[in-house]
Amino acid sequence: MTVSYDNAAGNKESAGGSPLTWNHSIGSGSNRLLVVGVTNELYNAVMSVKYNTVSMTEWSHYHVYNDTSNPFLTFFYMKEADLPAAGTYEVEVTYTVTTTVTGGSISFSGVDQTTPLQNKVEGSTLNVALDVTITCASGNMAVLLAGCGSAFGTLGGGTNRYLQNNDSSSFMNNGAGVTEPGDGSVNITYTNVGDWYTWIGADILAASGTIIDQEGFRFRNDDGDEDAATWKEAQDTNLTAAKSVNTRLRVILDATGDPATTQYQLEYRRSGQLWRKVEAE
Repeated sequence: MTVSYDNAAGNKESAGGSPLTWNHSIGSGSNRLLVVGVTNELYNAVMSVKYNTVSMTEWSHYHVYNDTSNPFLTFFYMKEADLPAAGTYEVEVTYTVTTTVTGGSISFSGVDQTTPLQNKVEGSTLNVALDVTITCASGNMAVLLAGCGSAFGTLGGGTNRYLQNNDSSSFMNNGAGVTEPGDGSVNITYTNVGDWYTWIGADILAASGTIIDQEGFRFRNDDGDEDAATWKEAQDTNLTAAKSVNTRLRVILDATGDPATTQYQLEYRRSGQLWRKVEAE
């Protein structure tokens, strides 16, 4: 599979109180991943992030100059198992002190759900350009979450998915999220703005193998050949039928990739009993 960009959003809050919120619209693709980057100007703020009221997982955080007495950038993520159905939901960032906070979110599909993030790179510079290389194979996606002491410079390599420039009056007041499809290695740069940059980069790993999803089903009468038999119900409609009446079931499967030939098994279950194989006549 190939990792695909889905959507992005963000918000900024200058010296405001907790929480910082914004809406993120997520698509309906399979094997999805949501990442959130949060910058703040104080070193001792404790951050937590929720999406659709569900807590996200912190993957990494990095202080300016790798000094814990300085402001920091935090990288959060959420995998498919905790993500809601396609739609628009709120991202909520809470923090323990009054501080300037900037946040952004990016969603993807086609992501490995066991190890979605790998090949971490993080760092900080002062009065020079940001220049980051992320090891990222073809089919994967590189993502860079960054903070800046001034408005961001000109981007080289990748696509800005969110860019929150507040002003240059605060130590950590500006945030950005960049993506670029993998090609062995990905280089992302921002021009020198005479201030500091701090970043966390990752290689988003593509889901392996193939995916088979059930698109639909439909019950059919056993009253003719493949062309002539009539339908009992509309597609995706459950059926209540009398006992000992032959009934056909047609299932539509969607395959992503090139799955090998596989034999599937049809099973049934009586109320309160175990599943049993439907035996061939």
